[in-house]
Amino acid sequence: MSNDFYFCEKEFQEALSKLGENTFDKVWNWPREWVEPINERRGGWSGVTKHQLKNTNGNSLTVYLKRQENQTRRARASFYRPRPSFWFEYNSLSKVNSTQPIGPKLLCYSQRSFHGDLQAILVSASLEGYLNLEEILNTPTLTPRYEEFLRSAGKVIRALHQLNLVHGALYTKHIFLDTESAHCQLIDFEKTYRPFFMRRAQKQDIDRLFRRSTKLIPKFRDTLMAEINKPDNYKSRIKSELSVAEAYTRRKQHKHDAEMRLIRKALAYLNGVNSFLDAPCGTGRATIMLTREGYTTTGVDLGEAAVTVARQELEKAGVLANIEQADIEKLQYQDGSFDAILCFRLYHHFPDDEIREKVIGELCRVAKNYVLISYLSPFSFTSIKRNLRATLFNKPSRQHTTSLASIENLFIQNNFKLVRNIPRQRFFHTLHLAVFERARN
Repeated sequence: MSNDFYFCEKEFQEALSKLGENTFDKVWNWPREWVEPINERRGGWSGVTKHQLKNTNGNSLTVYLKRQENQTRRARASFYRPRPSFWFEYNSLSKVNSTQPIGPKLLCYSQRSFHGDLQAILVSASLEGYLNLEEILNTPTLTPRYEEFLRSAGKVIRALHQLNLVHGALYTKHIFLDTESAHCQLIDFEKTYRPFFMRRAQKQDIDRLFRRSTKLIPKFRDTLMAEINKPDNYKSRIKSELSVAEAYTRRKQHKHDAEMRLIRKALAYLNGVNSFLDAPCGTGRATIMLTREGYTTTGVDLGEAAVTVARQELEKAGVLANIEQADIEKLQYQDGSFDAILCFRLYHHFPDDEIREKVIGELCRVAKNYVLISYLSPFSFTSIKRNLRATLFNKPSRQHTTSLASIENLFIQNNFKLVRNIPRQRFFHTLHLAVFERARN
């Protein structure tokens, strides 16, 4: 990465190097054929241009370059220091695209002070084949698919709000949809923020959208709101997009190390274990560790992208293990197929007792001797903090806490007994790992 850039995606960096354009100054001086009138406000200006580049494979790469000068905002955390508003967009895009691709692919961001002027650039991939919602609602040939497009838009808005973020400029011209697949992405995240009072801010976000468009008639509004207000489903967080799965491999090292230490502590309470099932395996973090500990390990995940990335990570690590795509609610294995099963960082996503009972029953069926399952305890500083935030600021967490007693009761019903409950950090951290063993008659 060039020192000129705060962030630069690898493929884009290589394309810039090939062109000899890998400095801030050269990108800043690209041709200025603006795609829309320059925005002049707050004593500065900003504008957008479209460019065609060639990547290292010789393929065409279409990008949008946003340039900005002396348009700043102040963050709550550093109010004394004004930042370019594109800096906020860079942070918001990084955050929302780490879970699922809600916005366009971020390629580059940087800023500089030049002769007393604060300048910033932000480059994103073009949404080829997409139209904004306003254009779609003005296209009569697409009328039969209006409901499909609106449901897709509602799904993305709901995903954004579930991250406890609001867009801040949610207009139909900022909602883009692929006319073939109906896949939706949002643009212009520079006003996106995390509000104190979430429910009120979400309502304002939606009201702004409806107020700005005469095309969103009551029938369309009902379709959109029905999708936005759908209850949470843990399967909506499955890593089905390759970019999301790859982002999960970049988990902070200290968190990864702490979680692997927690699992190793649990392994000390197992006897006679040779085979392990890691369900779900995600991108293979625990699968790699278990295999290196000497176990014959199989990893399964419902997300196709997670399976792909897990196989790549195992290959990089030089580890041999079987990775398969499977639904933890209905595993394809015979009873007692594995000596032990690890179910790590999944249980807290289950919203109700019905799915919890079903999954634990399936784990106990496939496990011969042991089940190791992680959960979030309600009796910790972290959980109390989340509960206060939900109560005071209407910011409910998507992660569900569960008492050990309720989990133990479900295992007892499946003829398993508790061996050990291991907290990651007693009283402070909410993550626990419980070890259950099949009871012998």
